[in-house]
Amino acid sequence: MNSPVTVLHLRASNFVGGPERQILRLLHYDLGVRQMLGVFTGSGGEGQDLLDAARASGVPVAALAGGGRRDLAAGAQLRRLLHEENIGLVCTHGYRADLLGSWAARAAGIPAAWFLRGYTGEDRKVRAYETLDRLLLGWPRHLVCLSRTQVEQLPARLRSRALTVPNAIPIPEVDRAAARAALRARFGWAEDALIVGAAGRLSPEKGASFLLQAVAQLPSGLPGHFLIAGDGVLRAALEAEAQRLGIARRLTFAGFCPDWPALLPGCDLFVNPSLREQAPNVVLEAMAAGVAVVATTAGAVAEIAGSPPALALVECGDSRGMADALARLLPDAAARRDLAQRGAERVRQAYSPEHQRRQLQELYRRALPAAHLPAAAPSRPGQSGRPLPDDAALPTVSVVLPVRHEATHLGALLDQLLEQDYPAGRCEILVADGGAGAGDDGTTRLAQEYAGRFPGRVRWIPNPGRRSSAGRNCGARAARFDWVVFVDGHCRLPGRDWLRASMTAAAARGAMCLSRPQPLTMEAAHFWQSAIAHARAHRLGHGSDSTIFNTSAAGWVNPSSSGAVYHRSLFERLGGYDESFDACEDVEFNHRLAQAGVQAWLAPEAVVYYAARRTLSGLFRQMLRYGRGRVRLSRKHHDAFTWAQCLPAIWLAGLLPAAAALLWAGSWLRWPAASLLALYALALLAGAVAVGRRHGWRYGAAAPAVFLTIHAGLGAGCWREVLAPHWAPAPEACPAPDSLSRSNS
Repeated sequence: MNSPVTVLHLRASNFVGGPERQILRLLHYDLGVRQMLGVFTGSGGEGQDLLDAARASGVPVAALAGGGRRDLAAGAQLRRLLHEENIGLVCTHGYRADLLGSWAARAAGIPAAWFLRGYTGEDRKVRAYETLDRLLLGWPRHLVCLSRTQVEQLPARLRSRALTVPNAIPIPEVDRAAARAALRARFGWAEDALIVGAAGRLSPEKGASFLLQAVAQLPSGLPGHFLIAGDGVLRAALEAEAQRLGIARRLTFAGFCPDWPALLPGCDLFVNPSLREQAPNVVLEAMAAGVAVVATTAGAVAEIAGSPPALALVECGDSRGMADALARLLPDAAARRDLAQRGAERVRQAYSPEHQRRQLQELYRRALPAAHLPAAAPSRPGQSGRPLPDDAALPTVSVVLPVRHEATHLGALLDQLLEQDYPAGRCEILVADGGAGAGDDGTTRLAQEYAGRFPGRVRWIPNPGRRSSAGRNCGARAARFDWVVFVDGHCRLPGRDWLRASMTAAAARGAMCLSRPQPLTMEAAHFWQSAIAHARAHRLGHGSDSTIFNTSAAGWVNPSSSGAVYHRSLFERLGGYDESFDACEDVEFNHRLAQAGVQAWLAPEAVVYYAARRTLSGLFRQMLRYGRGRVRLSRKHHDAFTWAQCLPAIWLAGLLPAAAALLWAGSWLRWPAASLLALYALALLAGAVAVGRRHGWRYGAAAPAVFLTIHAGLGAGCWREVLAPHWAPAPEACPAPDSLSRSNS
């Protein structure tokens, strides 16, 4: 390669707002690759402000002359730029950049990543382009979202392509007194005036009209001047509406304020009334500036707020609710101060530039060949000599992989674990291998190879019991550190900060156990794997009380369905896994935790993606084991029994009699049998329609076969265990942890 690879970011913009400031921040991170900005320019000065801002900040920039018919010329210019600048990845921001950037990238044979910054629907022309943009979401190789909420809103078939790169706001050094004085001097307000700020483009999706309606509903005599910073197509209409509502004297339309960040800390309260938004910068900026915030729940605002909320949340378009929130906070300085402090701390924890930088680096790692990342590619500790940052505040962690015949996925998973942004001396990886010996598919050789290459970081542990339950026990007994994290061999992690984010969540909540989402993922080339993953996520495909497919929920939960991260003291307190179980052993252990009064913190940041089965026969065998495990669980713990778990067995037991009655019985039996079969068929049809509408009709057509396989497998497993219970003999004991440490580390 004659010149270093370059990542090109593309944007079309009439001004420098929140998204543009975020893009400029991305371009200043040192990630080991050259980055540059391409700006589409046009008549009326389009793009000039962004060009000037980029040049002033020292960012390499290229102007792409376009607009209307000239976009074809801009596209041709872009193709030449990709070749001349040795572009290895095109990152696009907005529908115009998406369409032209992806066309040029495809022609050049390089990947594209669409940064999904939301849709404005500003006018008919923009709505048409944005509709086309949505229809083509399957076009780019990578999708970049601003939040987990936004990822969840994507069609499930696209979520495996998505990565979250959140907006980031550094906590500024602010002089509130100076900002307050400047703000009040500019607009002629008294020093003790109470100021409520709002900022943003005055266009329909920003919801400024609802703010005006809320102000009109405030009790008379309540203090407060309302400053609206920003300009746009609705300004004249909003000024007229303020006159009509009789609130014009309380409102100041300040127009575009280039020094708004300096004025913002002088506000006593900030309001964001948006109707459609993803992760509004203005909300994060106000929180970072130490200003209390009232905001609608548009997009990911509720996710930004966190739990307990660090801002006052109001439903979109609810002017009465917004008026109530304002009336509560305006006279209460202590409440505003408390909200402001929580907001600043929330930004510091979850929206730091460092977190954004790590996620952007993860995108580049996924999209660019390793040869293009000489400085930014994550190094494996002990291989490059560059240690991961030491952080004594992080807990020590043993990651246990109970595996058997996992050679297909194990290498990639170990690579991801070794590349985690976690202090090397505070984390170890234990591969508890149940497939050693006859029939091994190469898992043992692969695990031992990694243990040899990364001594002290990876340990191979034989699992004579072979089952996952025995492997979990082998790993927990050999673990040297305070926390035990279980990850199955056929999994994928969301990014380099997965372990850090998981353990930070545990520490922040004082949890002894973490539950996590465990959604299924798939490869695009495997139709049945995709169909199975989509159907399993539907309520007909898994238990309604399960949390494993919800990647946005957070809170204290019963650990039974998805506990997977444990403080080591829990094993000392409750013992290990019941090794007579070859399925549901984790549910049984977690049930004992719940009986002991242990709650789990459900942490969406700890999400792990599991590979779905690729065939219906493989799915049936998996469900057969699950069905047997359910019966064993109820047999051992009577309080774990639920009728919902019995439904597949009841359905299977009634299926043949119902079919026989339909063919040979009299009408007094035929009609009830036909009704029951018809109800089940309608349920399958409803499930198929739901899957088809969300993921595509070919998957909807396959969904009934998947649902039938799930229900038949679970039912058959239940009956097999009821009629012919088989309790396995005690497996061979695991080798002593001390001998393992000496021989394999």
